[in-house]
Amino acid sequence: MALPPIPTLLWSFVSEPLAFLLCLGVHFLPAWIANSASTVLAAVGFDAAQCHSYQPHVHSPFEGYYTRITTKNGATILLIFSTVRNVKKEHKPHLVHFSYIPPENNGKALVFNVYPDNIVFKGRTGGKGTELELIAIDEHGQTIGTQVVSKDSTIDYQLTFPVDDGSIEVDIQLRKGAAWGGKGSIAGPGQSPEGPLSALEYLLPLHWFVRSGSAEAEVNIEKILRKPTGEEEEEFVWQEQGRGHIEKNWGSGFPTGWVWIQSLVPITSNENEAQSQESPPYVALAGGFTLGLKAFLLGFDIPLISRNSTEKSINWTFRPIFTLLLPVPWFGGHVSPFCKEEYDSKNGIFKIQVLDWTWKDGWRKVDLTCRGPAAINSKCDSSITTNDYLELPCPLSTGHDNLLAKETFEASILVEAYVRKKSLPSCPLDSRSLGQWELIATQCFEKGALEWGGQYWGTKSAESRFNSDIWLNNFLDGKPKVTS
Repeated sequence: MALPPIPTLLWSFVSEPLAFLLCLGVHFLPAWIANSASTVLAAVGFDAAQCHSYQPHVHSPFEGYYTRITTKNGATILLIFSTVRNVKKEHKPHLVHFSYIPPENNGKALVFNVYPDNIVFKGRTGGKGTELELIAIDEHGQTIGTQVVSKDSTIDYQLTFPVDDGSIEVDIQLRKGAAWGGKGSIAGPGQSPEGPLSALEYLLPLHWFVRSGSAEAEVNIEKILRKPTGEEEEEFVWQEQGRGHIEKNWGSGFPTGWVWIQSLVPITSNENEAQSQESPPYVALAGGFTLGLKAFLLGFDIPLISRNSTEKSINWTFRPIFTLLLPVPWFGGHVSPFCKEEYDSKNGIFKIQVLDWTWKDGWRKVDLTCRGPAAINSKCDSSITTNDYLELPCPLSTGHDNLLAKETFEASILVEAYVRKKSLPSCPLDSRSLGQWELIATQCFEKGALEWGGQYWGTKSAESRFNSDIWLNNFLDGKPKVTS
């Protein structure tokens, strides 16, 4: 396991809890106090930019870069560069994945899992250099794939995959990505979904960073045919536009069970309309078991219902402590007064309801319902159809020699956002002092991604003896009022 230098590790046990507490305070405080707190964080040596960074984390035992593109015609493209450090070659320490899943079974899928000899991580360079370079190298020293992030934030993928009669050449460019967070977001523009928890860089086992929820994408896939004479010719070219979700994760270990959800509003056939959308709607969720607990990170940018507001959309992020569920055996599972999770992966259903409080919005609530295909069939090759789940290798401590992640791209996701009229209730348990829940934003996403991992695959949430009705019916539920 690649550990940080001993002085850095020791200092993290002192500085990171302090930075976390200060960041947690920022979550609830107005901007002028938050700015002062940021100054304090800098004084104790906490660099927020490093924790939120898309840069390589060279001391992390594993890290992976993941991009999902939804094309204009409804196809899905996946790109993954992943590495587990200090793992023997036979256990597949490095992974490059590319897949193209056509819409409505219209054509044949392309699925490639390549285990290179090494992946070279190059971080930020000075001058006109690149921000990030990932280079996958085979056992002969030949480059089989690269991911390059330029100073202008353009991301270029170039990949080559040999096939029986030639090769598949992939060239993809992503640009103008809508950063996580934004105006009205408690995360802040370009910040991590983790928020204050990102301060615990070495003390938490897993971290998640979303670089963009909806970047513009240009896709070019070519089939190069090699003739018996040795000559090469272009057999076909597939070109398309789309939008991409760009993220990475890193840490000391993957959870034993997890769920991941992502979707966005794809680029439309009307180019002028598509280009006018500064921040197209998107949603992303990641969570599951961690350190014996359950925790989730959830964020979205969706349009407001009201036409009287100066803002066109809301950009909200939900995170622990409000999305943290504690194991209470007496209640029969993981429980929380602020979060309800229900799932049945055999029937492709996941639901989550979260309540939190912020200085800007007061009490907020989100209801997310995701429905995908039944978790019955899963495949890891080009025979996959839209009714199947795609099997993906995961960066376990033992390497990528597994297929624990099962992912579909045919999920429907409904997101509903509410606020309370009164932000500071006199009595939290008295629903009369809270006012009605007001539905202020809603969005339905199609062609969403739903991933079941580990213990979540083929199972359902346990029936809890925790009687949440007393709290949740007064505090989370209640009759909503819709803003006209």
